[in-house]
Amino acid sequence: MKTGSFENVEIESLAYGGEGIGHVQKKVIFVPTTAPGDRVRVKISEDKRNYLRGVVEEFETRSSNRAVPLCDYFGECGGCHWQHLHYPYQLEAKERTLRDSLARMGAAGTAVCEWLPPVASASPYGYRCRVQLHCQVRKRTVVGFHRARCREVLPIERCELLPAFLNEIVRKLRQLLNSLDYFLPFTEVEVLADPLEEEAVLSFQSPTGLGEFVTDFLKALKAHIPKMYGVSLETRGGEQEKVEDFGNCSLRLRFAPVVPGSAQIEAKARLATFSQVNLEQNRNLQRIVGEWIEPTRDKIVLDLYCGMGNLSLPLAPGVKRVIGLESHPVAAEDAACNAAKNGLDNCDYRLSDIEMGLERVQSELSRVDVVIVEPPRKGAKDIAGRIVSLAPGKIIYLSSNPATLARDIELFSYSSYRLRRIQLIDMFPQTYHISCVAEFAP
Repeated sequence: MKTGSFENVEIESLAYGGEGIGHVQKKVIFVPTTAPGDRVRVKISEDKRNYLRGVVEEFETRSSNRAVPLCDYFGECGGCHWQHLHYPYQLEAKERTLRDSLARMGAAGTAVCEWLPPVASASPYGYRCRVQLHCQVRKRTVVGFHRARCREVLPIERCELLPAFLNEIVRKLRQLLNSLDYFLPFTEVEVLADPLEEEAVLSFQSPTGLGEFVTDFLKALKAHIPKMYGVSLETRGGEQEKVEDFGNCSLRLRFAPVVPGSAQIEAKARLATFSQVNLEQNRNLQRIVGEWIEPTRDKIVLDLYCGMGNLSLPLAPGVKRVIGLESHPVAAEDAACNAAKNGLDNCDYRLSDIEMGLERVQSELSRVDVVIVEPPRKGAKDIAGRIVSLAPGKIIYLSSNPATLARDIELFSYSSYRLRRIQLIDMFPQTYHISCVAEFAP
């Protein structure tokens, strides 16, 4: 087979990465924007030693799982992978991928643990409360997302994953940047918004500062986007890196009670702090974690990679003590402020390296009842041993990477912590990304 040649391919399954999988002469081929059941004529775009990659030239048969994408940019834009699939089938595919990934990697106990039904997103479109945009200057300033499989910026008029309020901000932002009579070298813009209250904060990143244009730009920005309440200007990549905040650069969040009889939690998350992009699914996540932990007044909860307290703040009214460890200074500060704002004096949020913080907690406490761990995509390999040495009654583990989850299931099993139950929570409809919550117990 040569690059540029044509082959007929029947799509058999979906890859973790979003592409359809078929075979050509017993060699695996990956074809984007296809679905199991499609039969397509494909042009070979890559011929590697162990696999092929192709693009669809013609459909011979279309799968019953296919849907009509809402977005005009689907297929060009690298943000979405599965708009061509009916949403119920997306959920099936994600659960199948998660099960297969854990089984293939030999994760202990996945065949006998309780697999709870996936939690669907109530809004498969328009669900994002934050978005990161890329900028490129051509004859005019282009604002959009990276094209699929490359770094070129695709200009967009609207994104179907954003609610109307965010799309309006993006539209006004693009108009403003192309109406100025001076050049601003922005490379990225991030928008964090509350679509219900119609409040937004923006962060602009550039390799150099704005110099004399700062005041003029901020005035122009406020005139174009009146419901913008804070701006962060970040200088990145140059000799001098700095962040300047103007106004209130945080988003107000409201957490529904997960402890019976407790009040709603009022919290904030700044642009530099991680927060879930799907607010409705985040509420479901908080509810599930609360149900699994079963808060009681004598429990001590340890929250690792706690961020701004997203998971442990709602639990705090029903437990004896919460200790949160976070290595990002802004997030740790937000968590402490959120606890104080809500009068939760049983919360102790600490800025700390996670491994060193665990060592200190072990020396301080005679017991920890529950550990919540929401590690980065690399997983919890470096701290798994320290977690089990605390001998918690439960470990609640949030994952966004099936591969590292499978590895960590094995690591916990070495210390007799078994996977008891697992549930997929679809944070990112129209994409292949998988989020789930798992419970371990001895």
